[in-house]
Amino acid sequence: MILVREGKFVPMTIEEWVQQHLAGHTERYIAAHGQHPLAECFEWAQAIERWQAQHPDLCGDFGSVDAAVDRDLLTTAIAESLHLSMVVHVKKLLGDLDLDQARCELRRWIHTGTRHPAPGSVHWPAPPAPYDVPWRALMLETTADERQRVVAAATATLTVLTDTVNVLLPPVLFDYRLREVGLTYTALAQAAPVVGVMREVAVSNPAFFQGLEGLTVVEAAQPL
Repeated sequence: MILVREGKFVPMTIEEWVQQHLAGHTERYIAAHGQHPLAECFEWAQAIERWQAQHPDLCGDFGSVDAAVDRDLLTTAIAESLHLSMVVHVKKLLGDLDLDQARCELRRWIHTGTRHPAPGSVHWPAPPAPYDVPWRALMLETTADERQRVVAAATATLTVLTDTVNVLLPPVLFDYRLREVGLTYTALAQAAPVVGVMREVAVSNPAFFQGLEGLTVVEAAQPL
């Protein structure tokens, strides 16, 4: 990672990057949307958790979801994975997030140890109320082993969701994206009809979602 200081490019440690971007992203998001980014992430996470509970036998590359994990902790882990993915991919709206990337974001932060700051530290602080309660329950009040189990379950849940959404994408829409938009990937917004998010979803390029049944998107040019 690179940081610009006094007009010069210098290496940026992960701690510097997080300190600059995690807090900065939160401030800009609140200014633009009037709420903490975890508010919208929790809305999606709750819908995704409910969907997974209705399809407990589905499994993906990371296996099936551990049925023994606490469901509230699972919801929080999904929300934080989406949140961190927004921070890492700062130019993307939540609806634009690539599920293939977002599904592993919290898992990467938890598993990489020295490369990422510890939860609750100055570089990765707890969010403000009311999100601090579920966040602390997952990040600071569970054992390390239990947290790993929950994060693994969240990763598996998002993997299964990604696979399900991919199967539902008609080949003609895949071809349309490559021809008209120039790229294709599995965006979180595509999951809205699957998990029961019925409201309009903000995206940067509505053409990317053209032809998807049950999905209504609204254009938002700037992520923040």
